[in-house]
Amino acid sequence: MLFTRLIRPFGRTLASASIVVFSAMGANRMPISDTLDGEFYYQAIYDNPRPAAYEWLKARFRFPEIPVLKGLLCKVGHNSHDAVYDDKYWRLAKALDFGLVGFKFKDALYIDTYKGTASGFNDMMDSLARSTGHPEVKHIPRCFWGFSEGGACSFSINCSDPDIILAYYAAGATKGGRCNDEAVFNPGMVSLGETERDEHPEKNFTNMRERNGRIAYAIQWGAGHNWWANTHLVLPFLYQVATDRLAGVTDFTSGPITLKRYAEEDGWLCDMSTWESNYATIAPYESYTGDKTKASWVINEYLAKVWQGFVSKDPPISITASFSFDDSIPEGDAVTLYAEYEGDGPPDLVRFLSGNQVLGTSDSAYYSQNSKYYYRLEGVVPSKGLHSLLAEADIGEQTVISKPTTIFVEPPYGSGGGNAVETQYHSRTSGIKARLSRDAGGVVVEIPRYAKSPTSVAVIDSRGRRIAASAVFRTAPGRSVTLPLEGCARGVLFICVTTPEEPTKTIRIVSP
Repeated sequence: MLFTRLIRPFGRTLASASIVVFSAMGANRMPISDTLDGEFYYQAIYDNPRPAAYEWLKARFRFPEIPVLKGLLCKVGHNSHDAVYDDKYWRLAKALDFGLVGFKFKDALYIDTYKGTASGFNDMMDSLARSTGHPEVKHIPRCFWGFSEGGACSFSINCSDPDIILAYYAAGATKGGRCNDEAVFNPGMVSLGETERDEHPEKNFTNMRERNGRIAYAIQWGAGHNWWANTHLVLPFLYQVATDRLAGVTDFTSGPITLKRYAEEDGWLCDMSTWESNYATIAPYESYTGDKTKASWVINEYLAKVWQGFVSKDPPISITASFSFDDSIPEGDAVTLYAEYEGDGPPDLVRFLSGNQVLGTSDSAYYSQNSKYYYRLEGVVPSKGLHSLLAEADIGEQTVISKPTTIFVEPPYGSGGGNAVETQYHSRTSGIKARLSRDAGGVVVEIPRYAKSPTSVAVIDSRGRRIAASAVFRTAPGRSVTLPLEGCARGVLFICVTTPEEPTKTIRIVSP
């Protein structure tokens, strides 16, 4: 049985990135209540028909301000309801025109979705469809991912409800048992740390591949039971699968969507028997010479290259970019890529890649010291979207590949190329509120009445540049000031507020 309640604590909502909070619990328990300043609150109480599976379900939902959502990104597991506040997942959701959902369960038995968890998910989505103005939420496809119990649940939900699953990523655990025949057609990924490899997760992967399942298995060398570097595999995996499977879909409102089904021979295979090298074998399905049922399967060469870099055991080469992973790169801006190689001598050639796409090459180091050789590629203008960056080095007849790193390229603020209109941050310590408003043309900073003196305000980007019309603005307590932003890149911004009595207080907000 489902009960719903919608609360507007401040009589207003955010126009762009609405965050919805809701819970599903046993009928005899008090509902969970969360408080998020100035944002939508939504709560649903779900009487679980199978209470042996879990005691309660807690979730948050965030969605960009667009007429129709194309899908949902669903993170499951311990404290995964906080995923809606994670910049990297929010960027991915916006890039795909998806909603972002974070689920948290009480009781680990939720990992078996046949015991009520799947119906809990579906009841939540039905309620959200009625309450958020997005009726398509009920039937649009979903990507599930999680770690440990959340990974097992993500694996299980594909087995029990494959028709609505776009992709799934299980890190640290999988869940065996019954599996719908249609489940083998959905792209999946299993990831385990080197020291946590046990028979059960590998057995589930093997069973799926023996049924010609479209699934891959990756290892994190040197890792135990932790998330660690999974971010740089799950992001490109979900982005590549979602953009490809939905490429031909134009109607997301009429009802359930028929997803693209991959022929096994159209994918790429990755040889796990060679992953202890620094350049594991990958090949198109038709030209792969090993046992195809024992190889990992991915949808395209781009993901095959990302997998190859991710499982590279101890690569002597690494890659970084002039923008950090926490930044959002404005579309049209040039990026400099850097590669560092360590060895007895310099490599013959260094290639800079986005997946399988060669961005440029370098055959001479711009600097070297103590067997370390440094290369760079300037003037790279990546296309809009998510890029998984890699570096390859040729040393004689041998090639090695780096671990992947991820960047996002988004339209500049105010260009009209994005979904979100406004986002905000509230500093609980200073009481200062800052919200990014495209309608107002910049950052609106509200100073509380209890401030002791006039306040100076400036906006700084993540590289330390003042971007608020190159000036410091002043406003009195109890009033607000708008700092215009013209062509500001999306990404992390810092609102710096200074009073004579106190040091500068910094509020971090994210430009959508």
